This record gives sequence, C-alpha cells and structure tokens, in this order.
Amino acid sequence: MCKMITVIKAAPCAGKSTIKKHLAGYNVACIDMSELIDQVATEDPAFRKMALEIKHKRQLLPCEIVMNVFTDFVSKNHHDRWAVFGMPRTVRQAEELVDHPTFEKFDICRLIDYFVDVQVLEQRYLKRQSNENRVDDQVPWNIFKESRVDPFFMGRHGVLKVFNSHHRWHVGCEQGDAENAAEDMARSLVKSMRLRPRQTDSMRN
Repeated sequence: MCKMITVIKAAPCAGKSTIKKHLAGYNVACIDMSELIDQVATEDPAFRKMALEIKHKRQLLPCEIVMNVFTDFVSKNHHDRWAVFGMPRTVRQAEELVDHPTFEKFDICRLIDYFVDVQVLEQRYLKRQSNENRVDDQVPWNIFKESRVDPFFMGRHGVLKVFNSHHRWHVGCEQGDAENAAEDMARSLVKSMRLRPRQTDSMRN
C-alpha cells in the first residue's frame, strides 16, 4: 500500500469536525493542528505560556514551532494514511510541509481545497453558536469573520500554489446544508484515499 498524506484546507466553521467524525471509522490517522497544539500545551507548561502570550497578541505561532510539533507527531506514529486539518495556514508553512524530510516517506502528498462560500459559513456559524457552547463561537459573526475567516481566505491562494496536486471541492449556497456537504466530502475522501473500515475487537475475534 502506498503512503499518502492528504491536507484538507478548509475555513473556520466549514465542517472539519464532521469530516473527522466520519473518517474515525477508517484506517486513517487524522491530525487537527489546533487540538494537537492544545495537547502539547497541556503537557508542557513552558510551551503553554509561550502559546498564550502569542495568542493574546493575536498572532500565529511561528512556523518552525508548528512544524516541529507536527513532524514530531508524524514521525512517532506510523500510519500509511494521514488526513491533516488546520495547517498549513501560511505559504511558509506550506513550503516547509512539502519540503520537509519527514514527508519523503510518503508516495502522495496532496491538498483538498474544501471551499465553502462565506454565506454558508455565516449560516453555519450562527447555527452552531445557538446549539453549542464553544468558547470561540461566543463572539458576533462580524468579529469572528474579521479575525478568523478573512485571514484564511487572504492566504488561501498562496498555499494552493505550493502543492503540485490539489483538488477543489466547492460548497455554495445552492448546496444548502453544509453539514451534508461535509459528509459527502468525507465519503469522497474514503474513496480517493482507498480507506478501509477499522477493525474492531469483535471483528478480530
């Protein structure tokens, strides 16, 4: 089996959690960089202090720190299939990602441009804000858009140019529910990555 890493480039509130939930039943390792960095911060007080100071300045973590966290995790976990969420956020991160020695072991390194229209993101955000108690959702849409969504779209084209192989999956207003679109996207990933259902204990016995 060839080794494949697929980066899912998606805006905040686009449905990444839905995609990850669907993929959980298959033989693919999913990385959410925000969750991975939170995990490292929990285990390393010095890292946590540094990350909080940068967050309070409304800045991104330096590229070398993000890459160190990411590549360290990948090198310690041996899987043939990876799905990556939440990075690269910048062109430099993308360049570091595709050129890093860690990824020489992968036969295929590709990016999925999961493009969700801003109007759909707004609908999804407002719905999620009313149904879930998430800290990052407790601000008005215009502030969330300015601080999270707009920077994503500004850096999107530069990141796409770095990858030799990228495919676009567009979700517009005509598609309606972004939740269903995310599930369709996940099913497409299962096919394109040739994933197999995970074996449960009962299946092994």
